[in-house]
Amino acid sequence: KFTLSSNTSNSIGLSATGLPSSWLSSASANATITSMSTSSSENRSLNYGMGFHYAYAGKYILSGTINRAGSSKFGDNFKFGFFPAISTKWILSDENFFEPIRPIISMLSPRFSIGLTGNEPKEAFIHLSRYVQNGMFIDIPAVKPKNMRLANLRWEKTTQTNYGVDIEFLEGKY
Repeated sequence: KFTLSSNTSNSIGLSATGLPSSWLSSASANATITSMSTSSSENRSLNYGMGFHYAYAGKYILSGTINRAGSSKFGDNFKFGFFPAISTKWILSDENFFEPIRPIISMLSPRFSIGLTGNEPKEAFIHLSRYVQNGMFIDIPAVKPKNMRLANLRWEKTTQTNYGVDIEFLEGKY
């Protein structure tokens, strides 16, 4: 599996006071413009992975995936994350010792899985210091930091586990 994506976003904002109506939003209306802003954002991501499935004797099952994800929302040192997962299943009802109770419990299969998932930040460029306008100082636009530089920002990683039992009674009636 291979995925490559690119996202671009642009926006323009204008604030004004003294408009005769809140429904009127024309920049040429008789009002005082209090602020203007623009923003642009671009990010790219790359994901690739592979999986496997193995069944021994039709009743011992092992599956797994390995994914590697990369995002431009991180600094140079931590652009890529590694996210593996594995699952097992034992079809217990296919064992010889299960034969006496098979008319009642026709299928019994415990399973377990564990995997690592990753999330990237919602905003781009937070691994860099960014600044925004902060009013005026002696008729000169002032700026303030928008965020602290997060040069060592990494993927958020979460381990997820799942376990359960598949069960079927009376040849699939229940």
